[in-house]
Parts: sequence; structure tokens; C-alpha cells
Amino acid sequence: MQSYLEATLQVFGFETQRQEVAPGRWNLYARRGASLFLIATHADTVPRWGHPDGFRLRLRGGMVSGRGVVDTKGQIAALLDACAEEEIPACLAFFVDEEGLGSGSELFQWPWPDRLAGAVVLEPTGLRLATAQAGSFELEVRVKGKAWHGASFRESDNAILRAAELIAHIRALPFWTSTDPRFGRLGITVGRIRGGRDVQVIPDCCEFQIDLPILPEHGLDQVRDAVLRILEAAGASYAVHHHEPPFETGEDEAVVRVLREAHQRVMGRTPEIAGFSAWTDAANLARKGLPSVVYGAGELALAHSPEEAVRLSDLIDLRDVLREFLRDGGLRQGFQGSEALS
Repeated sequence: MQSYLEATLQVFGFETQRQEVAPGRWNLYARRGASLFLIATHADTVPRWGHPDGFRLRLRGGMVSGRGVVDTKGQIAALLDACAEEEIPACLAFFVDEEGLGSGSELFQWPWPDRLAGAVVLEPTGLRLATAQAGSFELEVRVKGKAWHGASFRESDNAILRAAELIAHIRALPFWTSTDPRFGRLGITVGRIRGGRDVQVIPDCCEFQIDLPILPEHGLDQVRDAVLRILEAAGASYAVHHHEPPFETGEDEAVVRVLREAHQRVMGRTPEIAGFSAWTDAANLARKGLPSVVYGAGELALAHSPEEAVRLSDLIDLRDVLREFLRDGGLRQGFQGSEALS
């Protein structure tokens, strides 16, 4: 994927550089002229996971279907088309490992001395402008019980029932509702649960994997401390796999204003300001001091699912907005950009 992008962008007149992240895996950076803003996304996708068009692209009734068309190869196609039509300035980054540990953007180093004023990270937002991103707290929990004959009905020793009670207590915490209009309804995700041997044996162990969103108004420390108190009081053991604080970018930042204006010109309306509930590479860029927003075509709920698809017309709208945004980024030299990151 990265080799294809590298060759295509070179044909479009970009100079490119690679940054090794792991053996055989590298970030791709590309520059044509001078731009105030970085457009970034990731080149990796999740596995097929039951998608009927997991390894092919289909177009049906104006819908493009296939693994990755939303997350994020459709976004990349729109970006490439925007860059192909005109020789407008552009600074681009294509990261690896976003669907893993995020090591690609964690190691981000822009190789040229541009003064970047912000970044747009392409992810499926339904063409909403996401100026905030929820953090996450992901952990694996192990609950112990005691094995007895199943007909003894010793519920207090049933590890699966004890795990279900812990999940219910965590769900009842007040952190999954928000007064922030950028975020809709959020909640915890229990992605995997396993335990027990047979229905005639009280299960003596249950393990579950859980992911908790962190809203800007609550913060990582407050949520983490409350959840761990529940687990420790129940005697459960746990391993934290990932924890990330939320971030938000002020609407007065140049990247927000220029993207909002580009959307307005193309779509004839001001974009809806939103929050993004999933982790993206924008978190690492923001941590490095680059004001970042999330924007793109398609709906997040369809990503990773067997129904992953996006309207072709939405990808065309995205292409047109990106073209306007890139043109403005190359022309508006009055903004004060942050120092190039190195």
C-alpha cells in the first residue's frame, strides 16, 4: 500500500520520504510546494472479519463496499484525486499501525522545514468537523470464582455472574453521558468475554476485555480511578492494554477556520462541529503540539463491520472539500504556524 502511494504521489510531482517504524513497515511523507497544513491518515486496515467483499471493491447503487473503504482507503482515494487534478501545494502523511498500537504517528517526524499550522486527520466523520476526540481506557479483567457442581447454584462463586455484576457497576458510572453537544451517546464496549467449562460446573474463572471512552469534561484520571476502585474492591485482577487522554482543538485555530470555510464553499452550509469517539492518529499529532481535527466521509459505525461501505457521492464531496482546503493552505501565508516538528 505504501509503495503504491509513494509511486503515485511521485507521478503527481511530490517529493517523498520514508520513515521506518518496524522492519518492513514505514510511514510515508510527501510534499509538493509549501502548505500550512498537514493532511494525514493511515494506510493499514483491520482484517476481513466477515466482510463479504473483504478482498475486492464493489459498487452497488452508488455505494462503494469493501474492507477499508471507510477506514480509510476511501479517504485516501479522495485525497489522491484532490491532489491529482491541480498542482496545489500539499503536505501529506500516511501512517502505519493505526489499527494496532499507533506507533506510526507516535514516531511522527516531519522531514522538511515547513512551518505547520495544523493537521487534518482523515477518518469517517460523516463530513462533520470533529474538533474533539474522546480518550480511551482499555483493559483485560480476570474474575475468580470457585468450581462446584452446577446444580449447587452457588451464585456468589460463579465467576461469570461476578463478571457480569462488575460490568453492570462500570456501566452505571456517570461518565458515559455528556453535556458536550459535540458527542452523542457513548458507552462502554465489552469486546470479548470467556469463562467456564460446562453448564454442570460453576465457573471458577471469567475474563473479559473492556474499552471505556474518556470525554474531555471528565478526563482520564477520574475515569480510571473510579473503574479500578470497583475492580479492586471485588478482588478482580486486571491488565491495562491502552490508556489515552482526550483532546480538543479550539475553533479559533487556523486549521479549523480554513477547513470550515472550504466545507462551506463546497457544500453550501457550515459543517456540523462534532466529537469523535474512537482513537485516531490525531491524538499523537496533538500531543506533539500540532492542532488537529478529524474529518472525512462515511460513518464510523460501519468501519470494522461486515457492512463497511460508503456513498461514492460523499467521497466526491470529500475530494472537493480537500481540494479547496489544500488551495487555501498554500495561499494563506498570513497564519502563524508552529515550528516544524522534528
